[in-house]
Amino acid sequence: MASSAIERRLGRRFKAPRNRIAWRLDRSVRGVPWLRRRAEVGLLVDVSVSGAGVLAPDCMDLQPGSRVTIGFEGTTGQVIVRRISSCGDESQNLYGIEFAEPGSPLTSVVYDTFLAEPGVEPSAQHDSKS
Repeated sequence: MASSAIERRLGRRFKAPRNRIAWRLDRSVRGVPWLRRRAEVGLLVDVSVSGAGVLAPDCMDLQPGSRVTIGFEGTTGQVIVRRISSCGDESQNLYGIEFAEPGSPLTSVVYDTFLAEPGVEPSAQHDSKS
C-alpha cells in the first residue's frame, strides 16, 4: 500500500502570519565563491515540527534535495527543499522545506515563535519532547 505525503508528515501544519525570512543566504556571485549575494526575501506561510512552507522567488537552480541557508529572527540554519509548487505568480514558488538540523538555533526559534504552547516555557517544551 503506497503512503501519501500527508501520511508521512510528522506533525500538523500551522499557518504562519507570513513572517519574512532571509532566503538563500548561501548564494554566491557566479565565479566568485567567497563573494555573497544579498539574500532574497521569502515568506513563511506555514510551519510544522519538521519543516515549513516558504513563498519565495523562483529559482531555476533549486530542486528537491537542494540545501538552502535561511535566516529568521537573527538566526540562520540549513533547510532541505522537499517540494516546489507553482503559486500562480510566475516569479514565485511555494517551497516545502525540511529543517536539516532539528536541534539547531534556527529550528528552536521557529518552534518557539509558532509552535510553543501558551503558558509553557519554550525551553521546557523542547526538553520534554527529547
